Amino acid sequence: IGGADEYAGAVCLAAVSAQRSGAGLLKVICKRRAADAILQISPEIMTVVTDRFDDNTEELDKHMAWADCIAFGMGAGRDEGMERLIKRLIASGKPLVIDADCINCMAEHRELFSLLHDKCVLTPHVGEFSRLTGQSIEEITDNFAESAREFATKHNTNLHLKSAVSITAAPCGTLVWNNHGNSGLAKGGSGDTLSGLIASLCAQGLPLHRAAYTAALFLGVCAERAGKPAASISATDISGVFSECMEFLSESCRD
Repeated sequence: IGGADEYAGAVCLAAVSAQRSGAGLLKVICKRRAADAILQISPEIMTVVTDRFDDNTEELDKHMAWADCIAFGMGAGRDEGMERLIKRLIASGKPLVIDADCINCMAEHRELFSLLHDKCVLTPHVGEFSRLTGQSIEEITDNFAESAREFATKHNTNLHLKSAVSITAAPCGTLVWNNHGNSGLAKGGSGDTLSGLIASLCAQGLPLHRAAYTAALFLGVCAERAGKPAASISATDISGVFSECMEFLSESCRD
């Protein structure tokens, strides 16, 4: 769910990432511009056009019931009803990838933290995590692992914190580090690609915590494979080599 008109590309990147990493059926709830772009890029992806993300409660409930995993926030903008929609998505009990504008909304409505559970994963970069927690960027980077662990255990949720390296924290306090990747992942769109990957792997049967760190590892390996110099590659280039790295992904999922 995402893709406001001015940020249509974000949900397109997430959708293509999910598709190329093995999702069997994929449905995107988005604004008209994003739906038109998806049709041009990959007509196999189903789209549901909406004027507001919290419109038509019965219709949205039907789509949520259909899904094995839901990713929300990529390029969603700031619809007036986003807070209500976050509550409904979390209450659905479905595995939920919380990204981008959804994270920014939660930073402004911290009472939503009390609704989180172990079937949620938040995927902030350090700047977004600073807004979520009220900590300075310096405090977070100086205490990277402990900051991630504290948030995950306090709110009984999964957290994937992104920086030059990334770390995935489970509600029980378990931490998994990932140092694969390159500077190409610092560009806009890589986070959207990661969210699509996590949702896809979760829908294919991986527990959400494991889906998060496996997706980060796979994305990093693909960034390394996508070419040099790293500064010249884009999120589209990275998802373009998914097929070359699928054997690595399959082995990672088995392990």
